[in-house]
Amino acid sequence: MFKHIQDINRYEKAMMDTISGDRFFRSCLSGSARSVRLSRSYEDTHKRIVWATGSDIVGPLIFLYVAWVLEEARKRDIKRVYFLARDGEVMLKTAKLINEYWRHDIELKYLYGSRGAWLPLALGEIGDFEFHWMTWGYLSTVSLEELCARLFIKYPILEKYFDKYGLTANGSGRNLSLSEVRLLRNCLQDKEVQDIISDNADARRRDALAYFEQEGLFQETPYAVVDTGWGASSQYALSGILDKAGKYPGRGVTGFYMGASEAKQIYKNDKVISFLFDWTKEPRDYRLSNYLFYEIFTAARHGRTIGYDGSGGEVVPVLDNTSNEMALAWGLNVQEESVLAYSTVFSGHLTPEVIDFKAARTILRKLLCMFMESPGREEADVYGKYAIGGEITERDFNSFAPAISHAEFWKIALGKERFKGFWPTGTLVRSNMPVIKFMWDIVQRFNLLYYLRKYIFKY
Repeated sequence: MFKHIQDINRYEKAMMDTISGDRFFRSCLSGSARSVRLSRSYEDTHKRIVWATGSDIVGPLIFLYVAWVLEEARKRDIKRVYFLARDGEVMLKTAKLINEYWRHDIELKYLYGSRGAWLPLALGEIGDFEFHWMTWGYLSTVSLEELCARLFIKYPILEKYFDKYGLTANGSGRNLSLSEVRLLRNCLQDKEVQDIISDNADARRRDALAYFEQEGLFQETPYAVVDTGWGASSQYALSGILDKAGKYPGRGVTGFYMGASEAKQIYKNDKVISFLFDWTKEPRDYRLSNYLFYEIFTAARHGRTIGYDGSGGEVVPVLDNTSNEMALAWGLNVQEESVLAYSTVFSGHLTPEVIDFKAARTILRKLLCMFMESPGREEADVYGKYAIGGEITERDFNSFAPAISHAEFWKIALGKERFKGFWPTGTLVRSNMPVIKFMWDIVQRFNLLYYLRKYIFKY
């Protein structure tokens, strides 16, 4: 199964050519990827690319990450692992497949929640972190309507306070200017506004705590939570909610993450442990820092958790959509099937002792850099079409890497239009702009030098 022949592709070759780890481990990674990729054939180009990307990149990434989580949990005597919605859906399925073959003595569970559902319930005083969460956006600052949606407070309730601080001119749906964001901070620190936010959170927190108790978070069993990353804000909010209720574990909450950014938040005794990278401990690698890639790779079939309902006895999550129709129409099911096929092939034919996690990190980083920095035209086209919700409440969707004309490019470059995408490299490849992409690559490398100066040479 692991013999390499002429139809090996560039990712499978890269796994073999990496000097990290022994040749057998690299052969296992590469051979499993090739086996899965060739196990299914699609006439449709879109599905073929999704399947191949799942086989060669997403599958190895999620499989090795989840295998690492289970091994770390075993070492730390953690008996229960909660995979956090939504990124944890495919991770949990992967963990269950691994468990079928490798028999880890760990309970595997899925915990419905989101930073959007939990952070408003954990709010105390509004400091830098809380204010940043309320006002940040992928493409811009937020509107007053978006802010209210994040707090689960109807706009008319806060309208008079917005008006008091001079924020309501020109409508509530427009994005605030930077000067208005500074005024907004004063507004949110107004005692009356804080009381409204607190009272609203108290009512919603009761259902959340009932759900946590139902799912075993109040028990003495040592547990950990698992997510992709990057600031550990969901774990921070979860711990804050538990603490407010007197249910915060004395040992703290342990969180496992694919990666962590410079902005990670750690609550009291919590532990935040990262697999692929941690920019608080090493220089940031710009090539790996487009976090939305990982969200696409771990997209779930269901929508975002916005609350809980305990009216029927059992507490159930309230979702904004029961089905993630846009992602499924894009081909999410194909990507997920290839990921699970990879996990089945690797764990079904090999043992945990084969894995060298240090080498795995090096190999995965190489694969991800290849895909993010140097995608083929078909790869850029397929993943560039994925629709991304631009804000926490996911009310504004844009293509991950929209194709643009040369005229549109120059309008964006001159500041006359905003780039409504999230993967500039993908856009340049889709738009057939090789010269501009070459220049963009140089700019990216200057960014890398900036981080080397900041973190290594300290100037």
